[in-house]
Amino acid sequence: LFKNMLKSKYFINIRRKYKKINKKFKLKVYPREEIYNNIINNFDNINEMFFRFIGLKMNHLIDIVFSNSLTIKKVKISTVTRQTRSGRQFRKKVCIVIGDFRGHVGLGIKSSLNYYEALNSAIKRAKLNFTRIKRGFWEDTSGRPHTLASRCSGKFGSVIINIIPAPRGKGIKAARYQYDVISVSGVHDCYTKSFGSTKSSFNTIQATYKALLLSYSFNSPDIWRITTNKNFSDLI
Repeated sequence: LFKNMLKSKYFINIRRKYKKINKKFKLKVYPREEIYNNIINNFDNINEMFFRFIGLKMNHLIDIVFSNSLTIKKVKISTVTRQTRSGRQFRKKVCIVIGDFRGHVGLGIKSSLNYYEALNSAIKRAKLNFTRIKRGFWEDTSGRPHTLASRCSGKFGSVIINIIPAPRGKGIKAARYQYDVISVSGVHDCYTKSFGSTKSSFNTIQATYKALLLSYSFNSPDIWRITTNKNFSDLI
């Protein structure tokens, strides 16, 4: 994947642009290439980066790595106001969730005077917040993971969302906004339980996203290789 990043058209065009400006560009180390070299030397798999919350902090990299599998979903669009000296100022607030239905999800929220500016900025923020969640099985380990590996909860404001694993075929038992976030992440079966003022929909969406992020809080033997230098799972 990392070699394909360096060979992509986006970076080739940038190199050509800088070569015309500065003839000594070939002697300099391009900072993005330096980042990729560090990634290749320190991590065997891109999932280890997401596990350590080291995200790809350039939205163009997300397009390169997950180009064909990404889906963008508009979860919530609302109008917000604030009082100024000249009167009320109206803005559009947009909430976007992106995912690949294979355990990766990202959330972006942005408000702006122009709807299209808010939409594009929310998509960029969702790509910068793109991370991996830990999926698992309910008893039968055949096929692909269909639920979360363990129970997890997230809090934002006064809203607390609990996500509980469920057997295969149960589906996602959740409210509207919770369903939109969980379904894009690749979890097909789970129960949810909510506390607090869930009437504030943006807090509910962010609490659900935080609960998915904390799915790696439980250290099971299959990820000991990532959390420690030695592979202790071989000792079991």
